[in-house]
Amino acid sequence: MNRTILFACGLLALGIGRLDAQALGFDPYFSHPGYAQDLGLALLPASTPDITKIGEMSTTDVMAKYSIDSHFEVGARASFGFLHDQADALSSLTLGGRYLWQEDLSVAIHLTPQNEAGALGLSLGALGSFHFTELDLDTKFELGLLDGYTPVGTSLHLLVRPSRHLHRGITGFIDLDVMSNTDDLGEHLSVLMGPNVEIELDEGWRINTGAFFSVMSGAFAADTELGFRLAIQRYLSLR
Repeated sequence: MNRTILFACGLLALGIGRLDAQALGFDPYFSHPGYAQDLGLALLPASTPDITKIGEMSTTDVMAKYSIDSHFEVGARASFGFLHDQADALSSLTLGGRYLWQEDLSVAIHLTPQNEAGALGLSLGALGSFHFTELDLDTKFELGLLDGYTPVGTSLHLLVRPSRHLHRGITGFIDLDVMSNTDDLGEHLSVLMGPNVEIELDEGWRINTGAFFSVMSGAFAADTELGFRLAIQRYLSLR
């Protein structure tokens, strides 16, 4: 597991026909808290449900996180609606913290004081990583509470992410996102699948690219026939 500083620049996430519900955490990547004094930055310049309307229905996200020590990390994520005709300039702000409870197991808490719902949101989460002979498995489970995340019930999100080393400097992933709501689990059930690959270009530089599509679409999520994402990342250490 790489627990160094993350600087991700030039990340583009595009989807056709689907815009995910508001993220329950500040970090767009799966990771546990880093080493003490690690700083991570990420930029998502555009995320849209329709690639043909990138200038009308896109949001832009900026994330920063800092490891106070080797167990505790704090972070913030802001979403902007500069390229969205129906969103505010600052559409949401999420603040949070993660604690490495034991090796490969973290717990998280987030507050969203600013969002399109105009109400406070609270989320709780747990992240676990498992390592097998030829396969690694990352999992994340989150609960979205209060009106800022859902007008009814409790929002549920499960991420299951198997990965395998394919070649020198190349790792393959399959992201499986399952979302629902306790108000009606079946009606709100949505499943999104995203195969992707990460390539290490040079020391500290990586590129991640892949597709995503809907397996099932619930009440809070439109259907995605096919989406595409590209991420260029830089890993640094200030120690």
